[in-house]
Amino acid sequence: MQPFRQDSNFAYLTGIQGPGFACAINSETGHFTLLAPKLDPQLVVWMGAQPSLEDLAEEYGADACAYIEDFETFMASSHNGLSIYTLPEDAQNLQELTGKHSISGGLHSSKSNELEDAVSASRAVKTDADVACLRHASAVSAQAHMAMWR
Repeated sequence: MQPFRQDSNFAYLTGIQGPGFACAINSETGHFTLLAPKLDPQLVVWMGAQPSLEDLAEEYGADACAYIEDFETFMASSHNGLSIYTLPEDAQNLQELTGKHSISGGLHSSKSNELEDAVSASRAVKTDADVACLRHASAVSAQAHMAMWR
């Protein structure tokens, strides 16, 4: 079994490294909704207390947070009539996470090369702070590499 590795585009957009999450970003308003997995309450024994939806929204800078199982209801009430675009590899994940093969209320899920191109283009733009962070990481990596060979 392979260990979980978050999709790099999703991690870039949200900062989330854990499994089972999704997000909805309204491209017209910029409203960011985090969709979190609802964990079995009995897992608290093994995993400890889980953050509330409010805590998750605050931690990840989301405008709102809902459970992934409530995705269809959330979208119908908050984003009625909007299309849902997913990164090409995520259309099936959306169906698996929600347990739905189609989304009612006039919403539909579609693969979008335009979305993938937009995410890739945004990742290519670096601020001065991004460049400084990358340079620092590179310097630390180079030092570690040199120390290993000594």
